[in-house]
Amino acid sequence: MPDLVLQAMIKKLKLSGVNIKRVAAPPIAVKLAMSGQADTILLPEVAATKVMMGAKKKAGITFYRSIDMTKEYGRIFNTKAFIPQAGVAVRNSFWQENKQFVGALQTAMENSAKALGKDPARIKKMTETVWQGEGPIFVKSYPFWNVYVDDAKTLQPEIEQFYKIMSDLNPAIVGGKMPDAGFYLNP
Repeated sequence: MPDLVLQAMIKKLKLSGVNIKRVAAPPIAVKLAMSGQADTILLPEVAATKVMMGAKKKAGITFYRSIDMTKEYGRIFNTKAFIPQAGVAVRNSFWQENKQFVGALQTAMENSAKALGKDPARIKKMTETVWQGEGPIFVKSYPFWNVYVDDAKTLQPEIEQFYKIMSDLNPAIVGGKMPDAGFYLNP
């Protein structure tokens, strides 16, 4: 997703002469940057924070955050500084049979997102269950996550604009067509 957003931004700004080298995984990009073969790298969080902390500690190399992709996306496309990247989808039949559950799940996700940022110990505890020893990196990374949870119906204009931007880049990214109104649920 970061690569697609970057491509869309470059296209919108009509930039030419931008030399992008795509690699299979963030560690490869980091190796290129640490060896001087790349001036700038685009990494998702938590990888960016991990690289910044590790490079300084291991090699004495300092990496800086230079562009907040979310803010630039909002500026370039004249929209909220919000990139819809993830969501929970349910089949209509599941929704019809489980409206109360889906509504409770939505509320729980919203409350969890709000609480998460207020409690670094919680971030550490949650991440340590999967990535042992990595909790401090997640805590330091959290301010850059741009976590926002809301229902699809409320975010429909932003989601549709995002899908349009992606479709203009390549219609296959969104399956060749825009979703119909039934796609957007308001639990």
